[in-house]
Amino acid sequence: MEKTPQRTVEQSWNRYLTQFENYLRLEKAMSENSIEAYSRDINKLYQFVSMQLPEVQPFAVTPD
Repeated sequence: MEKTPQRTVEQSWNRYLTQFENYLRLEKAMSENSIEAYSRDINKLYQFVSMQLPEVQPFAVTPD
């Protein structure tokens, strides 16, 4: 398996977070407070995953 540089992984997480925030804002019409709360939770998830499995891309994280 090819190693992915940490910077690329971080950029991927940031891109997914931005897309998710836009989805919540545009499709779900959520308030900014709700979007900020979801963003904080996702950032906490990213921090945990990056310490445990630093090469994991956001699309690889599933509830299973």
